[in-house]
Amino acid sequence: MSNPYSLLTGVKSQRSQQQTPPTTIQVQSKRDRQSLIQLRDYQQQDKQQLYQLIQNGYKRVLFVAPCAYGKTIVFSSIAYDAIQKNGKVLIVVPFQALIQQVLKSLALFDLKAGVIAGGWKEDRQATIQVAMRQTLERGRRETWFDPDLVIIDECHQVMWSKWAKKRFPRLNKTPDSLTYSPLLIGFTASPWRLSKRENFGHIFEVQIASQSPARLIEKGDLVPTVYYGIAGADIKGVKIRQGDFAIGELELRCNAPGVVKATVDNYERLCPQRLTLVYAVGVKHAQSLFQEFTTRGHPSALVTAKTSDEERLKIFDSFSQGDVKILINVGVCSTGFDRPEVSCIILARPTQSKALYVQMIGRGMRLCPQQGKSDCLILDQGGNIQRHGSVEEIEYEPLTELELSQNRGESAVKACPECGHVIRLSQKQCDHCGYEFPSLERPEPEDELKLLFHSNAKKSVHQAFRTLLEQCYFLQLSPEIARREAKIFLQEQGLKSVPVLAWSREIAGLKSECFEDQVSYLSYLLKVAESEFSIHPRQNSWILYWFLAVFGFPPQQNQLWELARLKEE
Repeated sequence: MSNPYSLLTGVKSQRSQQQTPPTTIQVQSKRDRQSLIQLRDYQQQDKQQLYQLIQNGYKRVLFVAPCAYGKTIVFSSIAYDAIQKNGKVLIVVPFQALIQQVLKSLALFDLKAGVIAGGWKEDRQATIQVAMRQTLERGRRETWFDPDLVIIDECHQVMWSKWAKKRFPRLNKTPDSLTYSPLLIGFTASPWRLSKRENFGHIFEVQIASQSPARLIEKGDLVPTVYYGIAGADIKGVKIRQGDFAIGELELRCNAPGVVKATVDNYERLCPQRLTLVYAVGVKHAQSLFQEFTTRGHPSALVTAKTSDEERLKIFDSFSQGDVKILINVGVCSTGFDRPEVSCIILARPTQSKALYVQMIGRGMRLCPQQGKSDCLILDQGGNIQRHGSVEEIEYEPLTELELSQNRGESAVKACPECGHVIRLSQKQCDHCGYEFPSLERPEPEDELKLLFHSNAKKSVHQAFRTLLEQCYFLQLSPEIARREAKIFLQEQGLKSVPVLAWSREIAGLKSECFEDQVSYLSYLLKVAESEFSIHPRQNSWILYWFLAVFGFPPQQNQLWELARLKEE
């Protein structure tokens, strides 16, 4: 296409041209649109926000949404819209199992795709191509296919591959790489990396992250989780390699007979008869677990990287049907595994990776009403809950903070010493067995802004956060102060993270419909961003994040930006 910005929006626009707010996009279908799959309300809203960002000139967008959000359906809908505009779409996935999943999803929109992967016959006439990342790296290039839109599924697994680094250079190293590149949309449920050198903000210009796991649980689209911390291996002193525990050393600790026995003991105590997915450290550890479960009469199966695709499918089907109760895996069922019947997760492997932790737990949060599933039990044998917090606590942070959010210390939870049930740090009594915790004294804050927040927080955390956010605006201080203090207070109370997008709307009397208010707040954000981040503000997702939090939509380009800069000067 001659103009990639019109691919999804229908508006010929670039950042240097005059912008107008987008309208709802109406796509005409070859058949009745009602017969196609319909997006949920929040999926449609997120898609419209994506299109507005593209209309505003952004070419690399990170789309963050929890496991079971329906990301495949959403990007299939986006691909459908692009095809209606005579565009070409490349969808890249990291695993073979995802190819069939994507093809089935595209078929719901009457779309057929070619496949670039080993064992598949190419169809070079198809305007949609689904490609394996590994295949693209091993010589079967897509040079014959010139896409207008590239969609990366599970982009946390793809964007640091050799193919992606060459195809989409880092913006902080080659900022002009946007000039001749296609639109890029990366989808992930876990936007965290172990390496401090790998920041999503180096690749993507802007991020959409409107739905947290807690919000989808509230909407009834995910099941809640119940956490238990169970006895595990002593991993003190295990070396860290490439950001995570060294697998060899870790497996030696976790494969100890007493630790393996404790895994099965706690399964029998807490979740017998539940369909359970077990994450092991390595093959030997998995074999020991398989033998222990089988010896005790629990129908079990084991899958590893060496298990053939055909055999995996048979095992997965037996598991879904209940013939196999325990499915033990080694690095196979963390991404792309879609069996909603899972109602218990055993984390028999400790990990420093927040992304892996979230992916593992996400396998058990899908709805399965036909099985009467109402929750998912998490049996943590590796201290992962204390390390990363509960999934319900997750609030996705701006791109500028993603590299800092991988490990922020211990989470505000604790395990009951009597039964192992994991509860909020503030709870004085275990709601499972009734154990009473001794009371602890909390030190008084000293900073004036901290005092302001804490004095109001007892009345209403919501209002206290808004008050501090307003004070930061009036004093021209960073809004991060308000968010940081609110998080500290909530963690002390054992509550969830601050839902900034829900609590920040129209603070200090700023009205969404008032253009002068938009200019004033954008000028304030520019001033703070330039002093704290020292990067070009239009490449700074942090500004978009806070503007969106207050006004409910991203800042329009040109006149608004120009007036904000003049006001700042």
